[in-house]
Amino acid sequence: MVFQDNELNRISRLFNQIIVETYGLERESLDALSFIPAQVGVGPWLRSWSYKIVNEMGVAKLISDYTEDFPPVSRGIELKTNEIREYGLSYGYSEFELMQWLTAGIDLSRDEADTARRKIDEKVDEVLFVGDTEANTTGFLNNPNVPLVVVPVGASGDTAIKTKTLNEIIATFQAMIDTVRTNTHRTVKPDTVLLPHDAFVYLSTTPKDEKGGDLTILEYLEKIFKGQGITNWRECSKLDSAGTDGVTRAMIYKYSPSVVTRCLPIPFKQEEPQKDALHYKVPCYTRIGGVAFKNINAVAYADGL
Repeated sequence: MVFQDNELNRISRLFNQIIVETYGLERESLDALSFIPAQVGVGPWLRSWSYKIVNEMGVAKLISDYTEDFPPVSRGIELKTNEIREYGLSYGYSEFELMQWLTAGIDLSRDEADTARRKIDEKVDEVLFVGDTEANTTGFLNNPNVPLVVVPVGASGDTAIKTKTLNEIIATFQAMIDTVRTNTHRTVKPDTVLLPHDAFVYLSTTPKDEKGGDLTILEYLEKIFKGQGITNWRECSKLDSAGTDGVTRAMIYKYSPSVVTRCLPIPFKQEEPQKDALHYKVPCYTRIGGVAFKNINAVAYADGL
């Protein structure tokens, strides 16, 4: 099938309109971008990016007016590099569909374009959260070097939140806070707790008191742990099976680019339509540089909640 020049111009304008509409779609309400601080300064076309893991050492000591003994400080710096990888797919239209639009005024569906955008967004969320087994990478929720909390067992003999008393639940979250504070020599206060679905629902819907009352358990936890710096309690459904051997996992960390960042040079991009036999396709892709734990001791996982 051969299109005339005026038909090709109309088709080109149509594709441009569809591409603009696809860029304008609201991003899927996925969580990785809101849970992980963004890494800035990484160019869109780099093949890899590097970051520093810094360990600060040294303690200030009492001195007198004429002392010459000033203890030195040092910074142990480890440079790490992550590859930036591409993930792509395409949507398109056949020449028959385009001819129907040209001659009969039958509008072209935007469903495939919408699906392509959504699938790219979902892939970004998945790779940032759990990495990519094919590329041998891990993500925000399953890094093997993140410290594990020793989760207290309740009187029921279980670690699950819904099997514990209020005091046992408090002790569980205190253990998570103390793990980060101990590992960072009390120099970092975590501020964010992520919970798997069942644990979050239980805490957010169960009254603090058996007789009812105004506060849920979660609202009570927010109140009593605020003084220790915990200000964000969020649900993350990807944690439902992120723990060792597929158990539930919770996570505590300080939300700061000095602790952990995500690298996403290109969240979503479309190329010009390309003719392939009797089909015009629009390639779509993203470029993802993964997650960097810059202060891994300011993060901890807790399995079995």
